[in-house]
This record gives sequence, structure tokens and C-alpha cells, in this order.
Amino acid sequence: MLDNNHIHPQFLPISHRRIRRIHSNDLLYWTRSPDYCYDENSIFSTHGRRCNNSLINLNEGSCDYLCCGRGYITKQYILQKQCHCHYIHCCYIQCDTCFEHIEENICK
Repeated sequence: MLDNNHIHPQFLPISHRRIRRIHSNDLLYWTRSPDYCYDENSIFSTHGRRCNNSLINLNEGSCDYLCCGRGYITKQYILQKQCHCHYIHCCYIQCDTCFEHIEENICK
């Protein structure tokens, strides 16, 4: 149930033909968009994100583009996992151990 004693915000319609003049009793909300390149406190910051250093410069997802020119760190590790598994009659699975080289690039 609406309380008629309180002022409720109204949204201004925007049309390509006519823009309504703003009045002193209109409620407006305005804020600057955050700078995702340098605002490390933002949850949308590019700091700590993975990027692809093999893409062409300034291509979306490339380290140069995504890291905003701050650079990136390359981490390398070896992942050990089971592979080439096969079932042996009645209740046993036998697998080989495989190693995979992983390289990960992370924005500074």
C-alpha cells in the first residue's frame, strides 16, 4: 500500500523528439562511472584478472588491453592428473598419471 504522505520518485521520459525540462522538484541521480583500470577496490577492477598475452595488442582479452597498460604476471605450473583410464573387469579402474604444463597471465 502506498503512503500518500511521502514523495515518490518519477522517472523522466526521454524521447528523441522532445526532452522534458527538469524542474526543481524532480528527483535526479547522477554519479561518475568508476575507472575499472585503476580502481582496485572495485569488484569490477581489472586488477588480478586473467588475460591472454598471445592476442594482438589492444584486442579485447589481450593483456595490453585488459590490464590497462599496467603489465601482467605470468605464472607457470604443472598439473598432475589421471588420464587414459580404462575399466578392468569387475570393479576396478586403472589410470595413467599425466602432467600438463599450464601458463596463466594475471593483470598487475
